[in-house]
Amino acid sequence: MKYQWLVILFLFIACNINSNNTKPINNLKAIREGVEYCESCYGFELALKNPSNVYSIELDYSKNTIDTLKRFDRLEVIYVNKLKNISFEVFLNEISGLYKLRKISIENTGLTYIPKEIGLLKNLESLEIKDTIYKISDSFYNLTELKELSLYSTDISPLLCNLNKLEILEISNPNKNSMPEMISCLSNLEIIRLHKHILYFPDLKKLSKLKQIDCLNTKIHTKVNKLSEKERQKYFEHLHSLLPENCRLKLTVT
Repeated sequence: MKYQWLVILFLFIACNINSNNTKPINNLKAIREGVEYCESCYGFELALKNPSNVYSIELDYSKNTIDTLKRFDRLEVIYVNKLKNISFEVFLNEISGLYKLRKISIENTGLTYIPKEIGLLKNLESLEIKDTIYKISDSFYNLTELKELSLYSTDISPLLCNLNKLEILEISNPNKNSMPEMISCLSNLEIIRLHKHILYFPDLKKLSKLKQIDCLNTKIHTKVNKLSEKERQKYFEHLHSLLPENCRLKLTVT
């Protein structure tokens, strides 16, 4: 209780210092306020003096922290964890001017809706959302530069076909046990990762670049365990008949 007055906001920054006299420094921790400091730590105030050298940030929470992001004009990667006291719409507006931003990873934020402001991030190449999403704005499907997408959602639109540069897709829909049919139009897909609820595949033979489908703790495992050896073989033959010739099907249970 005696330390109740002390508020520590954490901002984790991995940065690369580019100068003739300074070696690159990676995985550095920057602390906006507080008492912790060590050889591998990079103070937040010092980071603000060199914002163009920062390319990756991990945000715990804080509107005060969000307000500083525009100064990091070379920022490429943002990890968001437990974002509080600020709406996701405001957050997206704040980072929309970061034209070098290529990746966002979001988890533990309580996010349930992807707003139209997501469409402002036109240069985004990788998006990972670990919260369950129940509604997605159509502007999400304007992120046509996306190459990697991880999405756990009940609201996946046929507009997914617009994201035809996708190479890696991780997806799950807790309300359905089949992979979305429109995946078959994503001709550049190389890897598909499926979770929990998936049991059925659409025909994916047209995806000539598809190399692997990873099934992690899916309903496929439950089904397979109930089959006889002969039925199991027949079932796997059916699954493989839906895949390109050189595509590998990997089942994993954890």
